[in-house]
Amino acid sequence: MKIRILRKNRQLQEAKNPTTDRYLQTQAKPLSGEIRHAPLQIQNSRIEIGLNIDRFLQRPFVTVGEESIDDSGQMRKITNPKETNLLLYVYRGISPDGKLMKQQNVTAVNKELIERIGHFLMSLDSLEKKVLASDIDFIIQSMTEERSSKQEPTHQSTHMLKNAPGHFDDYVFATRRRSVYKDTRAGKDFMLKKTPELKNIPDQHHFLFSMENLMGRVKQALGQQPEADIPVLDAVSYDANYRLGDTTEEIETERNYVAPEAEVSVMKAHQNLFMTTYTNPPQWILDMSPEEQLQIMGPHFETILIKTKSKLETKQKPTEFFDLIKIGDNVPDIFLNEYEEVIGSFFTGLDEQGYDI
Repeated sequence: MKIRILRKNRQLQEAKNPTTDRYLQTQAKPLSGEIRHAPLQIQNSRIEIGLNIDRFLQRPFVTVGEESIDDSGQMRKITNPKETNLLLYVYRGISPDGKLMKQQNVTAVNKELIERIGHFLMSLDSLEKKVLASDIDFIIQSMTEERSSKQEPTHQSTHMLKNAPGHFDDYVFATRRRSVYKDTRAGKDFMLKKTPELKNIPDQHHFLFSMENLMGRVKQALGQQPEADIPVLDAVSYDANYRLGDTTEEIETERNYVAPEAEVSVMKAHQNLFMTTYTNPPQWILDMSPEEQLQIMGPHFETILIKTKSKLETKQKPTEFFDLIKIGDNVPDIFLNEYEEVIGSFFTGLDEQGYDI
């Protein structure tokens, strides 16, 4: 069901659309410090590099939904992931009857990675290669710092949501840009993750499934040294250009946004209406189906989410969200399910800022 957004907020709209990336992946990280803007030509190069990391390093060259020449020389569309070069299938092998075997095809995986690196480097122009040579050590270090040591339950599954999805843990690049251009290309390699998914793989072979190792191979294959005329990559620029696929100017605009007084007053009225209604639900609301309640009260609910997002980004206590938690038992699950990624990201933000929930 399409819900009207009272204030045009691109990230909240994307969070509600099941065809786009997860909400957290399209949000700028709450990094402190001054934002330094590299020339747009450099930023656009970094964005293109991020897109191509996703296109060529994190996926096989031909994937589900695309056409390939079969053994008889005929073109046909691939419909089964096991017919692609996803790393697990290359490593384990697929039997003639389509079953996963238990081989340890290290040579085959290395060959696949070399081919991916070749396609990736061929996709870059001379400036993009120059920028990558200057940035790649920072990219690898950022991946190392992001790597999770263990899987952890999400806060939303503990506090508010039922049947919440599992932890989303792969490295992401150019998430906003891919969403804008409707890039829903299937087949992202599930073995290239941040968290340990390799319990059935011998320890000595884990390097085959490491994004840090893969980027190290890219560095070696690139064979170029950093040049002084490329601005030094920092955490804000990496997050904006590489992870989000956006400019630092756009991130600065989002940071500095201040709602007009009239808009604040209207949003406050909507928040109060939702909280008053569900603190002690009247009979007229109880007589409605969950779908009808979402249609009528959804816009009011969204104002609470927008306010919470704003406060978390500016390191303020989101009192509206804590009040919402208190009446959570009175709110139909359909609201929480409709915005599960948004709400989940709020719990993550609260935890990072030290709130005891």
